[in-house]
Amino acid sequence: MIDVNMSPPQTVGAVRLMDQIAVARRQPFYAVMGIANYDTQTSGAFGAWLGTSYPDPASEAGGVAWAKYGELVSRGDPYGICTTPVATYKRSLGWQGGVRSGNEIVTVSKLSQEFDLMMALIGLYAFKGNDIQLHHIGRRFHSKKAMRKEAKRLAMYHDSYQLVRPADDHERIYIPVPVPFAPWVYYQEVQYDPSAPWSGVEHIDVCTPDPVGFLRFVAAAYKRQPTLWGDSEPNDPVGSFFMTDQRQYSLGVMARVSFWDVENDW
Repeated sequence: MIDVNMSPPQTVGAVRLMDQIAVARRQPFYAVMGIANYDTQTSGAFGAWLGTSYPDPASEAGGVAWAKYGELVSRGDPYGICTTPVATYKRSLGWQGGVRSGNEIVTVSKLSQEFDLMMALIGLYAFKGNDIQLHHIGRRFHSKKAMRKEAKRLAMYHDSYQLVRPADDHERIYIPVPVPFAPWVYYQEVQYDPSAPWSGVEHIDVCTPDPVGFLRFVAAAYKRQPTLWGDSEPNDPVGSFFMTDQRQYSLGVMARVSFWDVENDW
């Protein structure tokens, strides 16, 4: 774990959220975040491995993340949302995973480039001062047996227990995971939906006062629109946005207004 208290104050919430997601997904990555001045191309930034205390010393992810950061300091448009690769930057690596909005920049490297960008967008949303909290990481399985097996494994891994909470159209189990040094939890969710095709589907569900705004912020970076559900129940997310990488694995974000206490509010 990194000591975020040693970094600039505006990075603390973003780093903690991104680190929590990386730990929950068991997929570490290197992230850089900082403030840049467009006119002078000066910048103060912070970089670290998130989701692990033992990064791979042979990995070049840190160098790639800093290269993306330099690209956005040098040529990133501060108006709207600007992502890497930047067409006017001749030395661009040509990869997604960096995003700039105003003077704030976040870059990520190590995952597939589509998901590097998604992690960077979640971090940037928090870095810009928006209130956002992880509710759960959800994964869909191809059979009920596989879902139950993974639920059992997660409960043992986290020294926790299972909460069976079926929805109207699919089965689901939640495993509470305590957050270190905090009085709350997040959840690992496993799903089985016999009506939905399975090709590797995972989502990150967050709580934020403006869930529609968050979903549109993320989708805009991919030049798309989120899917919004007008009939959401109080404990449900209001919509989603998914991307599929070159491996045909789908990762998405969902967002809700308030934190659903899965154990007690049922």
